[in-house]
Amino acid sequence: MVKHEFEQPISITDICSGLDLQFSGYSRGPAAYNTNSDLIYLSGEERLTIIMDGFGPDTEGVNRKALNLIRNGLNRIKAGDVEKVRKEMGEVLFKSSNTLARRLKGVGGLSVVAVKYVSTPYLRTAVFGWLGKARLYSDDRGIYQPLTIDDTYELAYEDREEARGAMWALDYTKDPEKLEPLSRIRQIWNESPSMPPYRYLGKANLDSVYVNLAPIFPGTKLLLATIGLYRNLTAREIRNILRTESDPAKSLVEFAWERSQNPANKRADRNTDISTIVVEEKTIGTGARR
Repeated sequence: MVKHEFEQPISITDICSGLDLQFSGYSRGPAAYNTNSDLIYLSGEERLTIIMDGFGPDTEGVNRKALNLIRNGLNRIKAGDVEKVRKEMGEVLFKSSNTLARRLKGVGGLSVVAVKYVSTPYLRTAVFGWLGKARLYSDDRGIYQPLTIDDTYELAYEDREEARGAMWALDYTKDPEKLEPLSRIRQIWNESPSMPPYRYLGKANLDSVYVNLAPIFPGTKLLLATIGLYRNLTAREIRNILRTESDPAKSLVEFAWERSQNPANKRADRNTDISTIVVEEKTIGTGARR
């Protein structure tokens, strides 16, 4: 893992300053409250989407660290070295589970940064995503809960087999001809017996914002960095969790957890690196059959 030097707090606007990138804000989604998330685009067909969910006060300097992590990548992009950014960030997929969600209750300061390369022209990704059957979700009390999304597959695909194992995010757009209003998504969500009540914590009128469920399949470049996992779970615990409650045939997980054994790098202070979780593409396709 590349060591990142953390300096003064910076904002996404600061990152974009001087870069040949287009900056855009967005409407906050149900899992994107109390966060400094924004969108940053690459030119042409390829776009870099950054999702950052803070889920609470920045008591551990999580947002600052995450933004510095992003900034390093953007500086390389500015220098024209996109391939090096891809190589360093790798292809990262995160498979959550009921056990993992329970283990993370009360961690606080859990921050997720997702970086992905996409070609959807109108994409406006603004909130947390799903993988397989579950994702981590923070309700208004800050409790992390797993959610299943079997019923939401039908929103984007008629062929359920095609949708199995996809990771999803909500796309925000103002084009009502293509997408459903968010109020309809909330209705479908609430009608599903597997879902808790849908909480939309943004300020926009639900009928004025249109959304789409965007699939993220193998090959998508994605980085998730969580200070909460780094501080609270060991590599062995993570490996065990990812294999827990899973069919052995579905647990082809290869973990890359780089953590220095040097005591100086273990201290839980603001200079602690953000660890990245790297899971093989083979974990894609673990969605439940119906």
